[in-house]
Amino acid sequence: MQTPTQASTRRCLMPRAANGQTHPPQRSSADLRAFTRLGGGHAARPLPLRVALCLARGASGLLLVSLLLGATFTAAPLALAAWVLLLAGATQWTGKRIARHLGAPRPYHLGLSPNHLQQGARGGWPSSHAVSMACVSAAVWVAGVPPLLVVSAVLLTLATGWARIYVGAHFPSDVLAGWGLGLCGGTLGMVLATPWLGSVGV
Repeated sequence: MQTPTQASTRRCLMPRAANGQTHPPQRSSADLRAFTRLGGGHAARPLPLRVALCLARGASGLLLVSLLLGATFTAAPLALAAWVLLLAGATQWTGKRIARHLGAPRPYHLGLSPNHLQQGARGGWPSSHAVSMACVSAAVWVAGVPPLLVVSAVLLTLATGWARIYVGAHFPSDVLAGWGLGLCGGTLGMVLATPWLGSVGV
């Protein structure tokens, strides 16, 4: 049985058709099966859940540290770091706009998981965390920072994607879509900025 909060959230997520009627958004059976197989939600075990919560809450900060460290190996660290952060913010904003428009429910909206992260009613497709972290990972790779820092950024991005699914904040397709959008945004943004970044010595 749905709680009043879950029912209210479902109503907030329902897109409106042209005639003003609302209809509930659906998640694919493949998404539901993949989420179940990953063992998150109500089936989450205590130790992996603690690890997942730490990653879901703190990995963005660790990625920022990787970015700043990587930027110090370039001739214009402040310019590179500022541009990558601008790219990540713009790409994440785009992802959030898409998520609000589509209103795809998250696992906890459907009662498949507790709301461990105390998030609201905004739809989950794509994952804004996956968008921004994949954008940073792609950007530092294109910028040519030391391989160890690129690998650390990619591993943090992958681990956080798993964590966001395990704690019930996202379905797998939310994370995959976020990675795709972030990779495109980070790569395209760096390529377009190459003349400017080259002029400042990056």
